[in-house]
Amino acid sequence: MTKTEIVENLIDYYSFQKKDGPYSSIRPLNIGHSKCSKGHIYGPFRRKCFIFQFILKGQGSFESPYGNYSPKSGDLIIMHRGDLVDYGCYGNDCWESIWIDFECNEKLPKVFETGVIHCENLREIFLEFTKIKDMTHGQSAYATSLIWKIISILDTDMPTPKHYSRYINEALKIIHRHYIQKITVNSIAETLNLNRSYFCDLFKKEVGVSPKEYIDNYRISASCEILKQSDLLLSEVAEKAGYSDLAAFSKAFKHHKGISPKQYREKHKK
Repeated sequence: MTKTEIVENLIDYYSFQKKDGPYSSIRPLNIGHSKCSKGHIYGPFRRKCFIFQFILKGQGSFESPYGNYSPKSGDLIIMHRGDLVDYGCYGNDCWESIWIDFECNEKLPKVFETGVIHCENLREIFLEFTKIKDMTHGQSAYATSLIWKIISILDTDMPTPKHYSRYINEALKIIHRHYIQKITVNSIAETLNLNRSYFCDLFKKEVGVSPKEYIDNYRISASCEILKQSDLLLSEVAEKAGYSDLAAFSKAFKHHKGISPKQYREKHKK
């Protein structure tokens, strides 16, 4: 292809204000939700920023310095700053996707040195991006936290230290990916097809704490980042950190940190 042609139906779009953030080395720029029409062509074009584009359904073609791909539902397309990319939809099953473009001042983990990664678990995160336009505050901070969550999930899929067994490796992935949901020690043990007592003993032996302690610690750590980087209501922070209600969150937070979520935010707010 020698020119850029765009035949695309934009479903939704949100552009962040320049005054928002950055809250870390990442600055979100724009979010889009679109469905391509048959014959949609884009490129060749050199990217000026990073883009994560998740395919909700359909398929197409994508070319980047990392190779030629045929992305489909559940795939994450990765475009790096400076990449010369070319993509399109030629069949009847054209893709629908959600994308976020952002600036990043540090090197992404090695797992991102590719053009496409399949990870169905990212779907819920990208659907969260579409809700940002309806937020009244904290849009940029929340988007930044979602980008970091994508990076964390995919980086976790890299081989973990060898002292972890296959079962504990999988358990950690489940916790890191689904801590926002109502996961329990029982549900993780059942997923791994292990007896609960055996799983708890194995987890504590290899990780050093019980599965419940690890889940609680991970959720509290996630809530600390949200508290520092956003102005979300405490009830919203509780939900984003995997707690069913504010009372349970506040009790758990004070138990771990010795102060309330509100006090923590006041102490660490940038």
